[in-house]
Amino acid sequence: MLSRSDRHFNGDQLKQDSDPRIFFAAERTLLAWLRTGIASIGLGFLVARFGYFLMMVNARAPHAHYLSTLIGIGLVVIGTAMIASAALQHRQFLGTLQADSLPQRYATWLSLMLSGLMVVSGIALALYLAFASRAAEQRSEPEPAIPRQVSRGTECVGTGRA
Repeated sequence: MLSRSDRHFNGDQLKQDSDPRIFFAAERTLLAWLRTGIASIGLGFLVARFGYFLMMVNARAPHAHYLSTLIGIGLVVIGTAMIASAALQHRQFLGTLQADSLPQRYATWLSLMLSGLMVVSGIALALYLAFASRAAEQRSEPEPAIPRQVSRGTECVGTGRA
């Protein structure tokens, strides 16, 4: 195995470090992690909202959606963390590449900006799910009992109708 200093023994040979395929492979890896994180965020949203749907359908168990909301928020947070850590690792890797390894006139910052946008969106979605769950909890509180109108014969008491 050649060490890093042995790879550049004369100027006529192609330097192994100046291959732009290394950069593109790293960017494909970042985009694969981005795709996986987006899938995790989407699954988390689906799980959280499915619990809310079950709560609306089954009025007998209004607090049954808590577990699915927590699992959904957890999946959103995990997906967001995946994207953030992949972006940080990609940024660190770009710092190790030589300038001639990067493709000319190519926006190397674009994938990092997209990753950052997805991290901010994931955090916003997790907060939305947490606060929407709390608002749904407050709306599902039992209302105070309202006395019913008692009917006597053909006349309804309290309405004045016959």
